[in-house]
Amino acid sequence: MPITIVCPGCKSKLKAPDNLIGKAVKCPSCSKAVLVKAPAAPAPAPTPAAIVKKPARPAPEEVEEIEDVDPIEDEDEIEERPKKRKGGSRGGSTDAERSSASLIHYSTLLNLIVMPAGYIVPLVVWMSKRKDSSFVDHHGKTWLNFHVSLFVLNLGLFLGFGLLATVGYFIAWWLMAIFLVLWVVAILGLSIYAFIMYIIAGSKAKNGDRYEYKVLFKVMK
Repeated sequence: MPITIVCPGCKSKLKAPDNLIGKAVKCPSCSKAVLVKAPAAPAPAPTPAAIVKKPARPAPEEVEEIEDVDPIEDEDEIEERPKKRKGGSRGGSTDAERSSASLIHYSTLLNLIVMPAGYIVPLVVWMSKRKDSSFVDHHGKTWLNFHVSLFVLNLGLFLGFGLLATVGYFIAWWLMAIFLVLWVVAILGLSIYAFIMYIIAGSKAKNGDRYEYKVLFKVMK
């Protein structure tokens, strides 16, 4: 069976008998020697590629479905709803919250001018802001606890010195007078202490600190 070969010189296609395999023949066109080579064996048919199985996807996690949720029809409702902020250390409260909290303490000094404005104004500020800000709520509660303790102390001073003055009345008038003077001095001292505490608490609230009065009773926690 003739073998087709190509001349490396003139690129002519030549046919040579298969008995000349391994021998050189002369190209009739360019006289160049051409080696007769056995035809290359046909390439084996490609085997089908192995089917690579993709890893199975993990089953989706079960998500608990929440029922009975009222949808928000208007997105503006989200902005209109008051957000309760977490007050606390500096930077954890807004300027408005710090102003309201300090007003609770400072406005108590109105009692020096008009009674009982120093109690009404702080209560109004606290009750109007307590649901919107935990920072204001904290200062309102510690203010109220302080006044409960002041009331108990004043009541104790009144009953104690009143009893002593009554006993002194039956002993000697000057003894009764001493007890009354001591009672007045004690009341003035307690009032000055409360005045100083209002200033300190208001300053702390203005700085954004969760300040607490030193109290005897914590009615509000």
